[in-house]
Amino acid sequence: METGKNLKQLLDPEKNRKILLLFKKTFLIALLFIIVGFSLDLLMNGFTAGEALQRVLDNIWQPLAFAFAVAILYKPRKNKA
Repeated sequence: METGKNLKQLLDPEKNRKILLLFKKTFLIALLFIIVGFSLDLLMNGFTAGEALQRVLDNIWQPLAFAFAVAILYKPRKNKA
């Protein structure tokens, strides 16, 4: 019975929404650090700011698009029990 209780808590839609919101915030902050970090690295190697940002965005647009699609389309299931 203890396992069923834990599973019910795990599937709680309110908790899932809070966890997803935290994940989105964390993801956006991490993305900002990645873009700034790679751009600064390229700037140190002699690229202009525009070239550095363009190279970074060219390399991360596909994973970024996938992550945004998952974040937008994901909807936690509601418990019917």
